[in-house]
Amino acid sequence: VNANPSEKVVRRIKTNAIRGEAQQAESTSAAAYRAGTTFLLGNHRLVHDFAPGRFERTGPEDVALWRKAVLMRDAPRIVVSGRITADVAARMLDAAFAGWPIAQAPPPQPDAIVSPRAGSVSVAATGRQATILFQAPTKPIAPAERTMASLAVQALGGDAEARLWQAVRGSLGAAYGASGGLTLIGDTQGMISMSTSVDPARIEETLAAMRSAYARWYSEGITAAELNPRQTRSVTAFIEAFKDRKSTRLN
Repeated sequence: VNANPSEKVVRRIKTNAIRGEAQQAESTSAAAYRAGTTFLLGNHRLVHDFAPGRFERTGPEDVALWRKAVLMRDAPRIVVSGRITADVAARMLDAAFAGWPIAQAPPPQPDAIVSPRAGSVSVAATGRQATILFQAPTKPIAPAERTMASLAVQALGGDAEARLWQAVRGSLGAAYGASGGLTLIGDTQGMISMSTSVDPARIEETLAAMRSAYARWYSEGITAAELNPRQTRSVTAFIEAFKDRKSTRLN
């Protein structure tokens, strides 16, 4: 645990981050995500700078300012597992986080509500593959609704049995893969996304298949046959994670 990274540590983190950004920039899926997010959210404060130079501008002093602005000693909940006593763990944590203020008011959260923009974004590669991406903000999602929303979106595009995969891969045989997801924007609003990678020659028919699958999912909902196995898998994964000591940690 290192709450006070040195110049060397920050430099290594920046190098890895820039390398990862450069690799991502070469894929059509990353280009589609960046274009779609910019199209959907515009200049919203929650949209981060995609330029790798943002990492170069970050130094240890910036990390220190961030720590002082958002971190406090009475907020973390630490879980320790393994061959270590509570006293030893406590001393390590005290040394690592001694510079944190004991308590302070949390910083204000940015307004997460975005205005929907109609449309879709598709990015075609000059070579063998194109990526198609749909994104749309949802209405505010209450905490009690998040589980239901997650399961519904899993049925839309969460696995190979989901509707998107079946529409563009199973029926058309046009896609290398298809997926759908729900991402929270701030505390209450979500963003639904659907994406697939296809042969550029089959973009139009794939777009039509994706629109049709989404329209039916939106108007009719999902069936018990779609819900039950995903519900069982989610509950089983949650239980198994707490049985495995190695995977039970604070993320």
